[in-house]
Amino acid sequence: MKTEEILKHIKNWDREDINVLFGAIQHFKMREKDDPEWVFLNESIDWTDLPSEPVPSDLAGYPIWAMDKNNVCLVGEAMDSIETLEEIQK
Repeated sequence: MKTEEILKHIKNWDREDINVLFGAIQHFKMREKDDPEWVFLNESIDWTDLPSEPVPSDLAGYPIWAMDKNNVCLVGEAMDSIETLEEIQK
């Protein structure tokens, strides 16, 4: 899959399963060294505005990048962890 196709997949994620988004982001990050267009493509996406279900406003200070329809979230400063909303709210 081309890097721009991976990016399109990220931007059009259906919010069904956070693992799909997580995998696509990891795949995109791995392409950095292989694709001369990567820097341009990376700059074309607003990582703070990924497709997501609405995240509760009281969690604004927690690094939640996206949440799926099952309340499972992509979290961490480097978008490198997955936690349920229930785990975060404890």
